Amino acid sequence: MNSQAWASAAELNVFGSEATLPSVSVSAAPTSLTAGQTATITWSATNAMACSAPWTASTATSGSQSVKPTATTTYTMTCTGAGGTATASTTVSINSPVGSLIPQQQFRVVSVDSQELVGENGAATNAIDGNPATFWHTEWAQKTAPLPHTLILDLGGQYQVDGFRYLPRQDEGTNGTIAGYEVYVSSNSTTWGTAVAAGTLAADISEKTVRFTAKAGRYVRLVALSEMNSQAWTSAAELNVFGTTASSSTPTTSSLLAQSATTVPAPSSTSSSTTTTGTSTTSKASTTVVSSTSPSSTTTQSSSTTAAATLSSLTSSPSMTTMTVSQNTRWEMTLTSTKTYANPFTDVTVSVEYTKAGSPTLRKPRQNLRYISAEIN
Repeated sequence: MNSQAWASAAELNVFGSEATLPSVSVSAAPTSLTAGQTATITWSATNAMACSAPWTASTATSGSQSVKPTATTTYTMTCTGAGGTATASTTVSINSPVGSLIPQQQFRVVSVDSQELVGENGAATNAIDGNPATFWHTEWAQKTAPLPHTLILDLGGQYQVDGFRYLPRQDEGTNGTIAGYEVYVSSNSTTWGTAVAAGTLAADISEKTVRFTAKAGRYVRLVALSEMNSQAWTSAAELNVFGTTASSSTPTTSSLLAQSATTVPAPSSTSSSTTTTGTSTTSKASTTVVSSTSPSSTTTQSSSTTAAATLSSLTSSPSMTTMTVSQNTRWEMTLTSTKTYANPFTDVTVSVEYTKAGSPTLRKPRQNLRYISAEIN
């Protein structure tokens, strides 16, 4: 005030109102659902100027947003105001259907690498006979087969497989009790992918239950990697599998196994095979894959080479596909249908015709799948 360069003050005061920290609440309805269903996330904030979250484009301080989580998800909202920042979260859980025990009576042993049939009844079928007093045991009397040991089961139908139960032998012995293991699931017993479960079981004879993320399939492969006493054997009193019936919209596979078609020896080194397929009119709508794999030719010079042909559209009218095979070779045919047949062995008929330039055509009459193995040989 005196035009000097100095400044001084006895007191300084500031006018204003106290800023309040924002608060925010977030809720979900419902909080638990099946994957793919819709939940609504609702939020509301006070003392905030804006809110944001990666699961919504809205910046309003209140609102709602529909979401479709495929896995259990936590939704967090952040709101900012003059007093600072606040966050709140809510979680939507996905209910995974828990499979029950698949009826063991419909199981079938597809293959096993080793079973003791000389020194005792250690057949692989003992592991699925419902009797804990019997057990599967790998060979020991005449030789000891090395680890790993593999048992493949046909569950009797397509399932969403999500667990297995293993009961070690219950005769006071422990030889063969599984320690390290791997489990695989497949729809066709050929393509397995990665293991659905792997680990080490407790070293005792109590029943063990292992659950895992569900995988669709008809076949289960158990691989025993080690034994509780560090021996080379594997044993099992009972094996059970958990699962839920696969959706009817999911393609299923029937191996037909014993009802497989057998090639005839071609008159020269190369011939053409034509397959004609017809269907009955007693079909049900759905998608079914019926596969048939032939055993080796009945001649003595069989080859390990396998030819394959796929009939991609099996309809109510006759369909035809042609493939070239060499003499004394195996061949495989897959029939794909948009219908489900009550009994593919009788509802689907197949005839096979072999042709070669300069030679008479060899034709097997049309037969139901049930009779192919007996007629085409």
